Amino acid sequence: MNINIKDQINIVNTEWPEVYAIHINLKTNKELNENNLAWIKEIAKATGWEEKEVMEEIKNLDAKPKQRTEHHKALFDKYLREAINEFDKGNYEQISEKIWGSFTSLVKYHVAKNEIPIFHWDHRKIRNYINNNLSGNLCDLFKDLYDNAYQLHILFYEGIKDEDLASFKIYWNRTY
Repeated sequence: MNINIKDQINIVNTEWPEVYAIHINLKTNKELNENNLAWIKEIAKATGWEEKEVMEEIKNLDAKPKQRTEHHKALFDKYLREAINEFDKGNYEQISEKIWGSFTSLVKYHVAKNEIPIFHWDHRKIRNYINNNLSGNLCDLFKDLYDNAYQLHILFYEGIKDEDLASFKIYWNRTY
């Protein structure tokens, strides 16, 4: 698939002008303002990524997806490893955040390999990518991972109480 980077940037500018402004500031080494930092923080929560990695991703919105393949693979490995480490500690909220970060990195890795840009903070775009670009067992696998990792992600947002642990363990076992 041939990627038109200009179209990709125009989508960001139209759908998320705040993110586009961050992209420009990062590309030109301008200081980020409070609004920029608030957006980065929210995207980090939506993706399960660390803020520095969100900033690096936004800075490179104009890169061809194929150039980012290994970066996304490394993030997938990192966040999965961190989720497992947090599981060993019983830190359920961090597990939930890290497994979602691992899943969004896996999706970004897959789309980068196929040279398709998506914005990983938009859950609709993730679902649409899975439903429209994958087939058979791979589609089923990604749908199951999405459903279960997303449930863990919701628990991260809501806070995990003792009554949630049984559900948490089911979703964790289905994801990991």
